[in-house]
Amino acid sequence: MSFFDFSSLSYNCDSVNAVNWQIDPPTGYTLLHGTLGMNPPFYGFPQTYGSDSISVVFDEPGNYTVTFFSTNQCGQTNTVDSIQHEICIDYLAHSAFSLDTN
Repeated sequence: MSFFDFSSLSYNCDSVNAVNWQIDPPTGYTLLHGTLGMNPPFYGFPQTYGSDSISVVFDEPGNYTVTFFSTNQCGQTNTVDSIQHEICIDYLAHSAFSLDTN
């Protein structure tokens, strides 16, 4: 949230960032901890924000793009910063055991 200070003719900004995550493709993973949030989040409505951190298990092999967005409203516009990571899951490990009874 921001407000205009008429005495100093300047904006003061809230330090709370509206964050959200985007995982593409949107299938093939399980979110263990945290929430992704809405994309984009509605600044000033915390129920639309994602968690500061998430835990993800990728269930299917493939290429995934995970993007973290942080939005802060200062003045009359939103400032959005993001960081993106490319993740490649080659294959899922499978183990096979045989019991030797000798």
